[in-house]
Order: sequence, then structure tokens, then C-alpha cells
Amino acid sequence: MTRAALLFLATPIAITGSLQPITTTSPTAKAVVSPIEYRIAPESRFDVVTGKAGLFGAFGHKHRIRANEFHGTIVYDPDNIPASSIEIALSTARLVVIPEGADEKDAPRVEQAMRESVLPPSQYPTIEFKSRIITAIDGGVQVVGGLAIAQRTRPVAVDVTIAQRGDTLTATGTFSVNQTDFGIKPYSAAGGTIKVADEVTFDFEAVAIRVVDAE
Repeated sequence: MTRAALLFLATPIAITGSLQPITTTSPTAKAVVSPIEYRIAPESRFDVVTGKAGLFGAFGHKHRIRANEFHGTIVYDPDNIPASSIEIALSTARLVVIPEGADEKDAPRVEQAMRESVLPPSQYPTIEFKSRIITAIDGGVQVVGGLAIAQRTRPVAVDVTIAQRGDTLTATGTFSVNQTDFGIKPYSAAGGTIKVADEVTFDFEAVAIRVVDAE
């Protein structure tokens, strides 16, 4: 090697510009992806509101039947609504009757009749709903699914308002069904002159908390 070549190799080379640090994504960092699974929380409310009928229906009372035990999940995909789903089960053993604008003494009698002859928990332990088709509408979604009462499943459609706040999703809505569609004979008293109307309305506010996978 020539002396000129050795001098070239020994000469320091100046690098211009700035060095940029290399960034890497932490393996523990997770992006929020759709769909998101939510679990129904205890603060939810599931009610069935009954009407009154019969010759002396005006002397009867409307009642609100509330589920005090339930469970279920909501899978919500805001980017692909049809991929969403809802499954909810109410325990018939924990249904309680709340009179509306009526003497509270009437509630235990109606509640006893419901458990003994209308929906005996030993025979029909749950009321269940499972979605089949979910489509987007203004302000929420329309859910078409199967409602199972007394071992009979009937299709229902309900418009549901959806609200998301942090890890909480709230779904509210109402829909009506006829008891006789499920083989249920509406409760009656006084020889049938005072009775509960065939049509009942489900009124719900499902509060669901996002399910976080354990590490």
C-alpha cells in the first residue's frame, strides 16, 4: 500500500447531519380494536310493564316487573355494526313486582301468581334474548333477535340507543310482545273481570363494562 493510501485511511471523516434515534413499539402496548366485548353490569335495569284489561280493568293496576338477577354480554363493533351481538338472560326466580300508582298490597299477590302459575322458576328458570341481525340506524342500532320465554322463542325487533363513555356502553330501548304468543295466559282476578292485558312492554337500560383480558 502506498504512503498516500495510508494517509487517506488515517484521516478522520466528518459526517454531516443529525442522528435520529431509533424508536420501537413496546410489546406491551395494545391498540383498541373492534369489536369490543362488554359484560352486563349490576346497575342495569330490565323491566316488564303490564297493562290492565277486562270488564273492570279500570279498577286494576299497572305493574312493573323488575329483574333483580341477570347476566349477558354485548359485543359492539362501531366500524362493522353487523358484526355486533347481544345475549342476555334474566332469572325468573328473581323477578319482583313493583306496583305503579297502586296499593303496594297488591304486588305480593301478583308476584305469587306469577311464580306459581305464569312463570314457575323450576319449570322456566330464565328469559333469554339472543340477537340475530344488527343494523345501524340514526342514534343507535336496530336489533332483530329471538326472545325465549316459557320454552318458546319468538322473533322481536327493537330500536336500541347506544351511548359510549370510556369503558362503559349503555344500551336503552323498549319493545312489546303478547304473552299468548309464548303460551302464557295473562294473570286475572275476580273471575276474569280484572286482568293483565295480553300485551306487555319490555323496558331496559343495559349498562355494560368493557371486558379487559388478563395478562
